[in-house]
Amino acid sequence: MIKVNNKKTISRIARTTYQANRKRNLLTILAIILTSFLLITVIGIGIQYTQALSRRNLMMSGRDYDIALTEPRPDQIEKVKQLDYIRASGLEVKCAMITQGNGQYSSMVKLFYSDKEGWKKQLLPAFESVKGCFPKNKDEIMLSLDALKELGIQNPTLGMKIPVTYYNITEEEPKTAQEADQSIFTETFTLSGYFKDYTGQSKGFVSKAFYETTGADQTSYGQGYLFLSLKHSLYTQKNISALEKQLNLSDRQILESDPDLIFYYLKTAAGIIFLLFMIFSAGYLFIYNTLYISIAKDIRYFGQLRTLGMTTPQLRHLVYLQAFWNAAGGIPLGLLLGLIMLNQILPQAIRLLDPGDGIKAVHTPLLYGIICLCAGIFSAFTVFISARKPAKIVGECAPMEAVRYTEADLKFQSKRTKAKGSNSIRAMAWRNMFRRKKQTFAILTSFFLVLSLFLIVSILLMEYDSKRVLNTISDSDIALENNTMLREDETQLFTSEKLQKLKSVPGVKNIRTVKTTDICIPYQKEALGGYLKRLFESRMTPGGNYNETMDAYKKDTETMNNMFGSRLVGISETEFDVLNEELGNTLDKTLFLEGKIALLEKNYWVSPKEAVGKNLTFYFPGKSQQMYSVKIASLSNSPASFSGGYNPQIIVSEKFAEKLAGEFPIEVVYADYEKPFSKETEAQIKQIFAGEKRVGFQSKLESYKNMSKTETQIKVFGNGLGLILALLTLMNYFNMMTASVQERSREFAVLESLGMTQKQIRRVLMTEGLGYGVISVLLSLLAGVPLGYVIFHFMNIYGMTFCVPVLKNLLLFMIAFGICALIPPLLYKRMQTGSLVDRIRTSE
Repeated sequence: MIKVNNKKTISRIARTTYQANRKRNLLTILAIILTSFLLITVIGIGIQYTQALSRRNLMMSGRDYDIALTEPRPDQIEKVKQLDYIRASGLEVKCAMITQGNGQYSSMVKLFYSDKEGWKKQLLPAFESVKGCFPKNKDEIMLSLDALKELGIQNPTLGMKIPVTYYNITEEEPKTAQEADQSIFTETFTLSGYFKDYTGQSKGFVSKAFYETTGADQTSYGQGYLFLSLKHSLYTQKNISALEKQLNLSDRQILESDPDLIFYYLKTAAGIIFLLFMIFSAGYLFIYNTLYISIAKDIRYFGQLRTLGMTTPQLRHLVYLQAFWNAAGGIPLGLLLGLIMLNQILPQAIRLLDPGDGIKAVHTPLLYGIICLCAGIFSAFTVFISARKPAKIVGECAPMEAVRYTEADLKFQSKRTKAKGSNSIRAMAWRNMFRRKKQTFAILTSFFLVLSLFLIVSILLMEYDSKRVLNTISDSDIALENNTMLREDETQLFTSEKLQKLKSVPGVKNIRTVKTTDICIPYQKEALGGYLKRLFESRMTPGGNYNETMDAYKKDTETMNNMFGSRLVGISETEFDVLNEELGNTLDKTLFLEGKIALLEKNYWVSPKEAVGKNLTFYFPGKSQQMYSVKIASLSNSPASFSGGYNPQIIVSEKFAEKLAGEFPIEVVYADYEKPFSKETEAQIKQIFAGEKRVGFQSKLESYKNMSKTETQIKVFGNGLGLILALLTLMNYFNMMTASVQERSREFAVLESLGMTQKQIRRVLMTEGLGYGVISVLLSLLAGVPLGYVIFHFMNIYGMTFCVPVLKNLLLFMIAFGICALIPPLLYKRMQTGSLVDRIRTSE
């Protein structure tokens, strides 16, 4: 057979066919545009959402680093700089503590020195905003906004003078006011800059010139840290052990690291990959359904071309050529619109919702290029797959079969068709739902994927909601601290009158008081001997010879109280309820209030676990050494703000503490609101202590305000992702139902000719739609909740409890039901025009 070159003829026929179906092709191009747009937007928003979460977590940590070396020696610092896998290393030394500034008492503002590399590469990336510059001169200081508020400065200005009282930190911090008096200084600093982060810590930075005058030593316990940023943030315990050998750590030094970090990253990556798979699947179904339906409608026309002599390869070439033109017209425009959305519209939306200096996500040409490439390749691949099946049908069908081809699969017959009620509205709707198995599968899969995705995204949004995070890491709405504690002028600032005013503030649910006073705990081998032994063997060791130190401690407890001192913590009944809930409500409240049982403070490094179940003896220093004894029922975190010595604090009921020691100052008052984060309630509480410079505030509302910018980004990106997914489902369903109603137009006309009313037909279609909705919602709940639970725990870094946002998803499900029920009858009403005879003939 002689090969005939008729490519031009095929191309001409393709153009003629393409132009003849201009409206349908425009709809197909629109579908490709929308899908490409949605894909690039979903991927871009997902990346920006992840960046916003990472950015907030970074600012909550206060520094961009991977591993920290405690008490670094100069030789270790030099060694680190030679290691090729270290991206940056920053030295930070705690050198002083502000106790009073600008006439305001403070609960200790810590001052640090940082080298240039640590400042530029690790600290600056972790700040939301920075004004001014790092201190250069001895009398300059840079403070966090939290520290400035602690000093009573609400509106700082660069260059302002701040008189402060501080003490230098040498080997150990002062434990009492008398000890602190020996190194107290007063100086006026110039504010060289200030910054904002999410650590909630009151801290500042000083110049190298000032640091060198304090006598602080980077190799002293708890003072110096060398923060290491790795080129590749993932590491294992084997990597940490190798680094320890290279740095030759001394006895008290440790590398603070998280060897489980790689498992967290792997779990997070698995969750993200699964979400992307679901997103791509939803996009694939939309393009596939649109193009498949569009091309399938032309199969009869292609059959006519077969009868005129066109070969199978030529027909396939014709189908692929039209699909290529649709892709060429739709994909670039969809990607362009997606870039405009990511680069222009979303940033504008964030600025409108939160004016000011917003936190900008990292946008690079490379990142945009990767996003466009992924979305473009995926869209083109889907277009090719969508055209492949109709092309295969055209090529394999005989000419007459292609002419008679219809997509409707009418072979489906339910076993119930002969049963009573088989011709009811519900029975007809049920048969119609499953008569086209592929269409049913496509609709249900599309709905299932997107509803499940929306459910999972809403769960993750709730997980990273700033208010839930703060409620998890803080058990009160505001803490009012007595900053005269541990000072010579220790005063009862929270009088009964002030407490009564606090209770009477509208919106205050309850207040919880915590009182503390110094106590001496004699050496008790049975209760604390194992704890003290482990303490000396740990990094937290007090130093010196263990046996000699213990002999001195046993001989004269009060003389050694600066080292082994403790505090008696008296808590209110409401505070006990909070601690008991944290312990699983295992304590007997009556016994605790009567002083028959007590709690013992946990220790970060070593646990005084042997004391549980035993009696612990103590007395009050400076008074008659009358001994008191309490039974330790459990270990607990201490609600007190200030710590004692190396011995853990004893926590008893407030009434029992007053019975033993008489009246003594309240150290901290916790307040819980009826409505958390209430501005009005908090304003009234602060008004009670207006002008009182000795009271400090630690507020969840203030922390939430600090996190507002990233919170806005997270909500915009997360909710935008959910809305786009919902839009994708709506378009896919609309597309599928349009094709279904159009294909069944003759069937509807025949049913109408047999006596079925249009109202009944609309009821059938509405019931079909509701059936799709109910099945899709049930499937999404059955799969989405367990998947959301798994992904939630993969990415749960704050230890929050699992929770499903019921109202948001219930609203989505109700909207889904409404859309499923209303779209089919509306499409039928719009399409069924003209007389009954005309509709039957037209459908032929």
